[in-house]
Amino acid sequence: MAVGAVAREKIGDFQWLLRTMVTAGTWEVQARWGCGNMADDDCIQGPVREVDWAAYDYVELGRAAIPLRDLHCIPQAVVGDGVEATWFVQIWARRTSGSGNLYLDCLCPVPLDEGWFHAWGFDLTPGTGGHLYFAESPEGTRQVLTIDSGTIDGFPPFESHNFRLPPGDGRMIIVYTGPEDSGITNIVGLNGSDAGKYYERWVNLRGAE
Repeated sequence: MAVGAVAREKIGDFQWLLRTMVTAGTWEVQARWGCGNMADDDCIQGPVREVDWAAYDYVELGRAAIPLRDLHCIPQAVVGDGVEATWFVQIWARRTSGSGNLYLDCLCPVPLDEGWFHAWGFDLTPGTGGHLYFAESPEGTRQVLTIDSGTIDGFPPFESHNFRLPPGDGRMIIVYTGPEDSGITNIVGLNGSDAGKYYERWVNLRGAE
């Protein structure tokens, strides 16, 4: 897949997700990013991931920036963005066992610059008011818990960096999947009943001591 010159409002660091499945067996997949006349082996190569699930799910292909060059090192004022006119991303794949096919649905580049949050290993029952809560205390402690059928269901593992309710219209890019598949009928709601809260951080309050 190739794209035109990089629009300035779309540059940044991204986590690349691939929605994929196999009909049977096991496959390995890898993303590679490049520009211009770069040979395949010269491309930036993501980690090799194994895919063996028979319903659509996401696999993490690694982090890569748009554009690939560091704009703090070589800014667009020095080298124009026309050199990115042939920016591309490749998906490499090979079957390692079985005789099934690999289906590729779409790539999801998730922006990371402003902040991000990733939780996994939890299962909320549809239609029972299942919720996942992420919160950070004024002291900077973070915690995630899930509530299902009116009671605490667990404390799933998570990773985050500088994750906040965004200013302005509060827009967030969200990718999620169910425990067995990821279909168009699966829905997720955000910040129900205006549940987001803001507290001054402890470091800002210490001046009153």
